[in-house]
Amino acid sequence: MKLIDTGLSDNEKKKFLIDFKELSDSIHIDELMGWSISSIYDFTLNRKPKYSMNRCVTLNKKIIVCPQPFYTLSINFNGKISVCCVDWTMKTIIGDSNHERLDCVWNGYKINSFRLMQINGERNKNIACQDCQYIFGSSKNSLIDNFTSVLKERFNN
Repeated sequence: MKLIDTGLSDNEKKKFLIDFKELSDSIHIDELMGWSISSIYDFTLNRKPKYSMNRCVTLNKKIIVCPQPFYTLSINFNGKISVCCVDWTMKTIIGDSNHERLDCVWNGYKINSFRLMQINGERNKNIACQDCQYIFGSSKNSLIDNFTSVLKERFNN
């Protein structure tokens, strides 16, 4: 069970934990995170979170590689395919499910170029990634910064 803290009081948080503790395998109260192009719209509601959504890393930790494009795609309402579910402006379109097979998009040039941009620590070159905080919501287990040399070899071929 998960709840996003949008300004809950301590009593509200406590009630949530009590109400759902026995009904859940795990229970979390996550911080709000800024999504893609946070400079246009502040999804944190000016709360300035200090920790990731799942509280596993502090937001000042330097994470170079976003793990999202290595294990997920997002198909938008119109069939356009983005590399990330928080790309609400659709700035990272890598395909179109109306005209392309998903396996071709998943293994295609556009997403592999995007992956290389991430691996090379150049996410700031992509408008959707520049100030995105969603990367900080990644669990410790999904961080892939330590594998950049292996990934470079894989995606440079």
